[in-house]
Amino acid sequence: MSNSRSSGRSNSRSSGRSSGRSSGRSSGRSSGSIVITKPNKHPINKKNLLLWLDNCDTSIKSIANEFILKTTYISYALFIKYYKKAINEMLSILKTNSLQFFVSSEDENKSSFWIMQIIRKYVNTKKYNITVVTNISDINKDIPVIIPDDASYSGSQIYNLLESFENNKYDIFILIPFISNTAIDIIKSGFNEYNIDGSLYFLNNAKYIMKPIYELMSEEKFKSYLYFIPLARMLENILYILIIK
Repeated sequence: MSNSRSSGRSNSRSSGRSSGRSSGRSSGRSSGSIVITKPNKHPINKKNLLLWLDNCDTSIKSIANEFILKTTYISYALFIKYYKKAINEMLSILKTNSLQFFVSSEDENKSSFWIMQIIRKYVNTKKYNITVVTNISDINKDIPVIIPDDASYSGSQIYNLLESFENNKYDIFILIPFISNTAIDIIKSGFNEYNIDGSLYFLNNAKYIMKPIYELMSEEKFKSYLYFIPLARMLENILYILIIK
C-alpha cells in the first residue's frame, strides 16, 4: 500500500503466514479461532497538533489548519467494519466456493498477509475453500484471482503487480475497500495495457473512496500548500489523508 500514509499496523505478522505456495486450503477450522494481529495504536496527539499549528508561519497557518480539518482518522473498528462488508460483497459477486487469493512473495512482510488474517477470520471456511497463491505459475486460471490489500492510494503497486498476468486470461477481483478513484483508473489502465483477457472486478458498495488533498482544498490554498512544502509537490497526485488505528 501506500507511500504517504501514516499507519498504525504492527510490523509483525502472525504465524499464519505462508512461504512459497501456502497450504492456504482450509482444514475446516472454525474461522472464529483465527486471531488477528491488531495494529499498534497511533491516535492523533491533539496537543502536538496544536503546537505544530502554532509554530506554522502565519502566511500558511490557515492552510495548515485546513489540512488538519480535512484529515480523516480511520479507526481499526471502522476498518474491520468495511472489510467485513467487502468480503460479503465479494462473495455475492463471485458466486463461487473456491476462493483463490494471490499474494506476491515479495509482499510477505506487507499488508496483504495481515489482510489474509482478516479474511480467514470472517470467511466461513466450512463453506468456502481458501487458497493463497504466492507464485503466478500456481494460479488456477479456471477460477477468479482475488488480489487483497487494505488500501490503494496511487494504484501503482497493483498496476505493477498486474504485469505478472500479461497476455494471459484471468478474471481478477480487487479486494481493496479503501481506495481512490485515481487508483481505480490506474488499475483499469494496467489491466488493459497488459492485455489481460478476462474480467476485472472492483467493490461497488463496500468501498471507501479516499480523496487526495487537492480535491479537499480550494485550488488557491492547494497551490500555496505546494509552494511552501516542496515534498508535497512531489506527492501531488498521491497525497491522501488516511490514518489506520
